[in-house]
Parts: sequence; C-alpha cells; structure tokens
Amino acid sequence: MLLLPLLAAHILVACNSSAPRGIVGETEPLSASEQPVNGYAPADAQDKSARAADPEPDPNSKRSNNLGPSPDDDIEEPVGDVALLDAARDYDNTFALGILETLSRTIGPRARGTPGETAAANFLVQTFTELGYDVQRQTFTLPFDTVTTVALTIEGESLPASALRGTTSGEVTAPVVVVPGLGSLSDFAGIEVDGAIVLIERGVLFFQDKIANAAAEGARGVLIFNNEEGGFDGALGTTSPIPAVTLDRSTGVSLRERVEKGPIRGTLRVEGGRTPLVSENIIASSGTEDCRIYVGGHYDTVVDVPGANDNASGTALVVALAQAFVGVEGSDLVCFVGFAAEEAVGGFAGLGGSSFLGSELTASGAIAEVSAMLNLDVASGGTNTVILIGTTDLTLTAAKIAAELDINTRLGSLPAMTGSDHSSFQSAGVPVLFPTIFGARIHVPEDNFDSVEPAILDSVGRLSRDVLQCLIVEAGGGLAPPTGCDLTPS
Repeated sequence: MLLLPLLAAHILVACNSSAPRGIVGETEPLSASEQPVNGYAPADAQDKSARAADPEPDPNSKRSNNLGPSPDDDIEEPVGDVALLDAARDYDNTFALGILETLSRTIGPRARGTPGETAAANFLVQTFTELGYDVQRQTFTLPFDTVTTVALTIEGESLPASALRGTTSGEVTAPVVVVPGLGSLSDFAGIEVDGAIVLIERGVLFFQDKIANAAAEGARGVLIFNNEEGGFDGALGTTSPIPAVTLDRSTGVSLRERVEKGPIRGTLRVEGGRTPLVSENIIASSGTEDCRIYVGGHYDTVVDVPGANDNASGTALVVALAQAFVGVEGSDLVCFVGFAAEEAVGGFAGLGGSSFLGSELTASGAIAEVSAMLNLDVASGGTNTVILIGTTDLTLTAAKIAAELDINTRLGSLPAMTGSDHSSFQSAGVPVLFPTIFGARIHVPEDNFDSVEPAILDSVGRLSRDVLQCLIVEAGGGLAPPTGCDLTPS
C-alpha cells in the first residue's frame, strides 16, 4: 500500500482520484518510529534477526531456495481439454502462507528496479504457469532517481547526510542560514536566504513544500534535520528544484547552534540522476476470453523492507485465488495480476503497474468490457475486522457475503495520503472492491513474516474467494452464486 502526500489531493483520500500519488515518507507530522501503517502507528518492534540467515533466491532456478510449496501439489489437472469444474475449490490458507513466506522471507525486499523485484516476478511467472495459466509479462519503463554521492562539509568538517529520494543533483558553496519554524513561507520573513544553504527542521509540512518555499526565496540548497532522535529516510513526489538532503537530529541541532553563534559557510554536493528502470506486471489468464474481471495485488515493496503485510499478503491471495479457480467454469473471464511499482520509491509517485495496465486497457477500448476489479493489498497483520473499500454495490455485497461466512467487516475508506491499485481502475469507471486490514505494520522493517496473522489472512482469503465467485456469476460465468451474492447476472 502506498503512503502519499497531500499534493495530489489525492489519493484519494480513499482512492477516488486518478491523480498520481505522492510519496512514501514525504508527509512529515509522524516521526520515523511512527510511520503510518494504514493510518495507524505500528506496534512495538519485533526481532528482525529472522531474515539474517535467509538464502538469496536464484530467480533462474526452478523451485530453488525453497520457493514455497509447489502449487500443483493439491489441485486437479490444469486447464486444457479436461471438463470445466462447476464450483471453485476452497480457499487454501496454507498454500497462501507458503507464497507469502517465499516473497517476504526467501526473496525479501522487492523495491522497484531491484533484483528482489525481478526475483518476485520470476517466481510469480513460475507459479502461475505451474497452475496451468497462460502468463504474460507486461513490461513498462519508469524513471528512478539514483544518487551516487552525498557530501556535506561545514568549515572543512565533513558531516553525515543522506539524500532525499527525488533530489536534484548539484554542488553549492554558500553561507548556512537557519530557518526558524518549520519552513512555511512566513518563516522566511525577515531572514536573508538568497544564495544560501538553509537548515530547516522536519515536521508538519511536506518535504516538497519546505524545499519549494526555500527555492522561491532564492536558497540554493536545503538541509532538513529530524525532529526526533536519529536519522530518517524521505522521498519527494517530483524532482526538487535545488539539492536537498536529510540530517539526523544531533547533527542538525549541533549545526543550528553553530550557525546561531556566528556566520559559517558550507559546501553541499549531490551527484546522481534519473535512470529508466523496467518493471513488469505479471498477468495470468486462461487465454480463451478477454478479461472481464481483474484480481490484482502489488508484489513490490518500499526500500529495505521485507513487505510481508504490504504486500506479500495480497499477492499471496491473488495466487491462492488463481489456484482455487483454475479450470472452473467462468474462470476464463478472470485475469490474475501481480502489479509492479505500486510503492512510491526513488522520486516516483507510485501506482506504476496498475496505471500502466489501466492506460493500456483504456487505449484499446477493452476497459469498457471490464465489469469489476478486486484489489488485494495489506491482507494481514492488523485488526480482525476486514475493511471494505470501493464501489457501493460491491462493498455492500461483500458485507453480506462476509456475514454468511461469519467474518467481521465494516465499510470504510483509506486514511488520508494513502492509496492502492484499485484507484487506477476506479478512475476509469470500473466497479472496484478493496478488502483490507487497518493497523498492520507496513513500510517499516518489522513488516516481516513474523508480523503476519494467519487467521486474518484466512478471513480475507475466504471472503475474496466467495466475492470472486459472485463476480463471475455477475459476468455470466454460470457458477452458482455463493450465499449473500445478490448481484444481477449480465
């Protein structure tokens, strides 16, 4: 799941906008230890040592490094000349947990453009293929900001600094000026920053706004220091107009005290640039019909995070649903998708894979034939109530199905500055459903396999299985509707 900035008004405060999303880490009121997890602060940190001995996956080796259970162990023969089944299989939570563990523990972090993302894509291709589906790799290219050098020296002394993802490159030697307050336009009144490197404390405003305000007043570089102990990692929605870096709190406070005692000069140097990176949506289908229903979840993560809840959990459910419906009458109406580049990383606003697929469907006119999109993102790790987000008819129907399954649900919307892949379809007029969990650890290193709640994953999986059967019925697939499904077949 993506965390975004207000800058795109977007997101959709519940994903009702097609505006590009903003950025992980760019919104500032929360400290590094309070990074939002679907709008809630994470629970106490867990032991992160479990991944230390995990082997590196070999994406070219079939089932190498224990890449989860073989998906064809417990299923009938895949699609082919065999008779179509008239009912879907039960959702298999053990199978889903195996996929989830492979993605989050064996493969690990899967940030856009990294070997981990590639390994995950290869694993999905292999798994869908073994289930009997035709698999398409839908490639697309997006920019990625790479910084090779960050150097900050003050009066000849080197200080530790980290680049904001999305910063422009450049070198500037200039006086260092402390900006009082937190970098709002009014904070620049009465101080001279033209040609200077400015020092601003983190908090309240988006990084992008602090930098824009400084640049508007003539500043040539920006240093943003943490508002709590330690350092922090941040990213911007668009490339900054001037070089911008982050400092840990002790470095920032010490530098502020030095500046307040008398004029000092510094040199800030940032080297790097934008690199085009290729990512892949992995699309599985029977290959016999155009897709009327899309079931998808993103398999990428933010940087250096195993991403068990966000979003190995949702990806695992996509694969588990593909297992449950392989060879089932009406399953040829469904495409199962692993979306790439959902997270905002490297100066990119996110939603890359779903936006690309949505634009391709729109350009071809096929979007008009899409009857529904089921998005699976953050399906474990938080409260035991499934939050139903999306189009009114689908959320209400899902609530009825859940009641029959004795699964707790409530209707909801995403917290401000968050979003997910269903918005790329919803903005094109496609009915959407996004069952998710609030309160899970996401976008922090503790989002590992140990934070997964199998019972919660099982609830979302069973509900999604019956919802998908209901959607197939609506699309004319010929299956018997599950209890609680009251959508009218087309």
